[in-house]
Amino acid sequence: MRRAQLITIAVLILLLAACGKKDQPALEKAILVDVVPVRQGKIAKEIKFTGSIEANTEVKVFPKITATIEAMKVDLGDPIKKGDVIALLESDELRAQLAQTRAALEVMQANWGQERRSSPRQKIWWQRPGQA
Repeated sequence: MRRAQLITIAVLILLLAACGKKDQPALEKAILVDVVPVRQGKIAKEIKFTGSIEANTEVKVFPKITATIEAMKVDLGDPIKKGDVIALLESDELRAQLAQTRAALEVMQANWGQERRSSPRQKIWWQRPGQA
């Protein structure tokens, strides 16, 4: 029994020796820093990279009509959204086509009105049911 007590005491002594203070080595490894008072200001960090950037999506744009481009309203790479004007098309030729089409419409309307008034037989054909 005495031997068991001696072994227990020896183990306790070893455990206590292993748990001793180790503050001395920690102080030796301390890093010295400069301390300054707190102040308000801007924090700036600049990082420079080289490389290329690609868009997630790319869209091809086609005009609904054929015409000469008069002016470009955006540059390559500018962000755009639905409804933005990208380019102005030359409109002189389009205006001339519109005037010609309107003139042809007026002639057709005049001819149609003349035909409706000219013949009583045709007048019946032009009238809708229920009109006298």
